[in-house]
Amino acid sequence: MSPETPDERMNCEALLFDMDGTLVDSTALVERLWSELAFRWNLVPGEVISHAHGRPTAATLMHFLPAEAVAEELGRFQRDELDGVGIRAIAGAVDFLHAARGLPTALVTSASRRLATHRMEVARIGMPSVVVTADDVQHGKPSPDPFLLAADALGVQPADCLVFEDSDTGLTAAAAAGMRSIVVGANRSLIAQQSVVIPEFSGLGIRSLSDGSFAVVTGG
Repeated sequence: MSPETPDERMNCEALLFDMDGTLVDSTALVERLWSELAFRWNLVPGEVISHAHGRPTAATLMHFLPAEAVAEELGRFQRDELDGVGIRAIAGAVDFLHAARGLPTALVTSASRRLATHRMEVARIGMPSVVVTADDVQHGKPSPDPFLLAADALGVQPADCLVFEDSDTGLTAAAAAGMRSIVVGANRSLIAQQSVVIPEFSGLGIRSLSDGSFAVVTGG
């Protein structure tokens, strides 16, 4: 099917992608790990999972646990997170990134570089040209720092970047960086309502524009 006329909110000079919940479906694994932690510490699983969504693991651990327990639990997470069972690419993600090959793209994730590399390999998704992880910034999402670092590495102004995100934490970070977002999934929060929302990447394409930029377009 030929692409429809693009929404101007989807015009850009660079594409920035979150990983978990956006490119990679790791929900079952992540929720299991946080639920196990909640059980060990007599916490409410739903509260822990909700807070953890889009944030670095260490930040969530520091929020809920006594300081002396954080290092041990972080080590446990770093081991258990490498379990690739059930991890897969979000529908259409592989084809869309292939279509975007050669364009300025970045992975901007709250995961560590080791974990990001592992999950992208398990999901069989090629790494974008720039990768920003929790290892690269002092302040992760919802701070804008990860997205601003990616834009700088790509040599693109923040306002010319289009972010793909699934969490309020990530959307808040993108907005604070002065970037527009496409929400991947069913996030219907007030933050998400300000953005284009897509269920997955299937049917998305890239169209070059006369000014040298490009647009994300949906199949018509």
